[in-house]
Amino acid sequence: MLDFVCVCVQQLRDMEQRLSNAYKLIEDLQEKLRRAMDGSSGKGSFAQILQKIREQLNAEFERYRCDTEESMKKTLSEMKMRLDQRLRENQRLQEEKDHLEEILAKIKGELNQIQSQVRQLFLKYNLCFFL
Repeated sequence: MLDFVCVCVQQLRDMEQRLSNAYKLIEDLQEKLRRAMDGSSGKGSFAQILQKIREQLNAEFERYRCDTEESMKKTLSEMKMRLDQRLRENQRLQEEKDHLEEILAKIKGELNQIQSQVRQLFLKYNLCFFL
């Protein structure tokens, strides 16, 4: 369980780093836009800059989405593997418990049979002081 928490914490840190990178990219693009707006004289260059910004933001978002999706798939896969392992272990332990209960029932039956034989011998020879 502790491993899972560590993995989740690491994934959270990775996502925070990606978010920080995305904010940095936005700031860089805003700065480029400001510079382009200050130096541009026509609407065509402004439209091109906006298009580049959109493309870069879409690309960054798609990378973030893919990374997050892969990370979640990996975590879910690891959790499924652990769950399957625990289920197999639980099944093995249940089978072992059932087997031991069978042995115990057999031993109890044999013990009852021996006790009955001992009683019969005591009664046969009038040795009632032990009963």
